[in-house]
Amino acid sequence: MGRKGADRRIAITGGTRGIGRATAEALVAAGAHVAIGDIDTALAEKTAAEIAGARGRPVIGIGMDVTDLQSFTSFLDQAEAELDGLDVLINNAGIMPTGSFLDNSDALVDRVIDINVHGVINGSRLAAARFTKRGHGHIVNVAMVRTELTAGINPGKPLQGLAVIAPEDAAAAIVDTVAHQGGGLRIVPKRGGSALKSAIVLPEIARNLLARALGLHTVALETDKAARADYQARIGGDE
Repeated sequence: MGRKGADRRIAITGGTRGIGRATAEALVAAGAHVAIGDIDTALAEKTAAEIAGARGRPVIGIGMDVTDLQSFTSFLDQAEAELDGLDVLINNAGIMPTGSFLDNSDALVDRVIDINVHGVINGSRLAAARFTKRGHGHIVNVAMVRTELTAGINPGKPLQGLAVIAPEDAAAAIVDTVAHQGGGLRIVPKRGGSALKSAIVLPEIARNLLARALGLHTVALETDKAARADYQARIGGDE
């Protein structure tokens, strides 16, 4: 990776679990300077200390709320101060309730929009303003991977092969993207991207039949509630 390579200064939201933690570990191993943010301040500090201890390089853990503009601003300010600058923001924080859409409470729907939409917009605007002013910078926005977020979801084998990856696979793709300062959409695994491009050209009825054959219509409904209980409690939703 430089500020053109291995010593880039990177802030990651939702950095204590799953993709965020795997990405932080991979970036630190590649030589980057990393700050991780999370709504759980104690866990952010603990995770940063664990990664630092394993890699022998300092990692900053900061409590922050992606839905709160002032909190996000403070996170970037502190990361920038402690890392002596900021080159990359990785918008990774997100939640995903499952079950019937009609059964989700108003509060849970609001929380999903606040974190998954407003959180990404907040981070992108704040980081873009800083990066534009100095003439360089990179924003990475992350979507679904097999982590606690997908606990209890059991897609069939065809869908697993096309769309389900481990946090480490996502981390590797992010590290590569940051290293080469790549832009645009990147889909992991590549076969999933190829399948998506192929499906787009199909008539709508054919896309629906394919989706049903892969189990896309029911994958979020047929979940193991016991396996998702801890996650659902943490995001404030019941199933």
